Amino acid sequence: MPKPNDTGVAGEGRNRIAPTLLGDGGEGRRLGAGPASDLCLTFSAHDLLDREAAWADEFGAALGNSPLAAAVAAAGLRGPASGGTQATGWLFETAARTPTRGSPAREPGHALGVGDVVGKYELVERVGRGATSTVYRGRHLKLRFPVAVKVLDAAPLEADPGLLGRLVSEAVHLAQINHPNVVRLWDLEEDGPDPYLVLEYVRGGTLADLIQHKGRLPFPFAWAVVRQAAEGLAEAHKYGIVHRDVKPGNLLLAPDGHVKVADLGLAMTAGADPAGVGPGPRAPVGTSAYLAPEQAGDPAGVTFRADIYGLGATLYHALTGRLVFEGRSPLEVIMKHIREAPVPPDRYVADLPPKCSAVVLKMLAKRPEDRFASYDDLRLALAKAVGDRRAPRPLSDAFLAFAADR
Repeated sequence: MPKPNDTGVAGEGRNRIAPTLLGDGGEGRRLGAGPASDLCLTFSAHDLLDREAAWADEFGAALGNSPLAAAVAAAGLRGPASGGTQATGWLFETAARTPTRGSPAREPGHALGVGDVVGKYELVERVGRGATSTVYRGRHLKLRFPVAVKVLDAAPLEADPGLLGRLVSEAVHLAQINHPNVVRLWDLEEDGPDPYLVLEYVRGGTLADLIQHKGRLPFPFAWAVVRQAAEGLAEAHKYGIVHRDVKPGNLLLAPDGHVKVADLGLAMTAGADPAGVGPGPRAPVGTSAYLAPEQAGDPAGVTFRADIYGLGATLYHALTGRLVFEGRSPLEVIMKHIREAPVPPDRYVADLPPKCSAVVLKMLAKRPEDRFASYDDLRLALAKAVGDRRAPRPLSDAFLAFAADR
């Protein structure tokens, strides 16, 4: 039987896209080295927009029809109306396509690739490629330190200039955060023919890779990963940032034991004008298998509690090896998030304490107001459930040995 991918849909080969922002990963050489899988790969948020464009259109049309609209309304899941505009106008303007300063001139039509130089960075190895962007392991030309370079590809950018606004938006959000559990931004170039971000280079794979190869994680290990991820999301929340695409593929596992939240390409600032971020005001934003119910009806009006839901769905997947909901299409999965109660995770995991199962279910509450009221409350509940109120620490040597054993 085909396995579900990160939309919750079984056996769709169209999701065979290389992971992004990985270290010594790349195609077929990730944590647990193996071929690309349909289980739960990492996509850039920009790739997600193209990958799910067809069903996003279907969803947008369906939302106007009574069954789906009634389900969203009846459940009281439409998020609060978005507030006044805070975003600056330049954020989403299309930049003039002028040569990148510091980059050698390339012949017209030359496709960027390994060995080329963008700005101050040499592209050493391609580690991920999707529908709209390519990620390289790069190296600063003078200082020689490694970086991850995320480059918008020319053809998708020409077809959709709004991709540039989303890249700049991702950079603006990341630039505000300096935290060990969030990937750092080093640089942004938006004015050349190949707009790109320069990010912290993380040697390692993602939680999605680990689930792919292990099936499920022992509950202390899964708990430790999510506690660190909650720290990173809490830091983003201090700046009003809502990630909107929390999932295993966006949690990087560094070899020093730190978990890093990655890919803020769909993030928004609560109350800001969402123009230019996402496929449209009525289309769903996120990944269907981890999508909060209210995010389906009002992606521009969600709060940090949508990220808590996504983190809960991530924890559920890591604990059980199963997605919270599966279906024949992303739309069916979204409808289950809206209407159906999840099976308690302790039904699948015999050694999972009931109090841990209860925390997961509270994170997955249908109504935002029934989830944890703050990240402080969530972090305390995660700590109390395992009897450890100390601040989360880097992943243990035992965890790293478990992850490396393949």
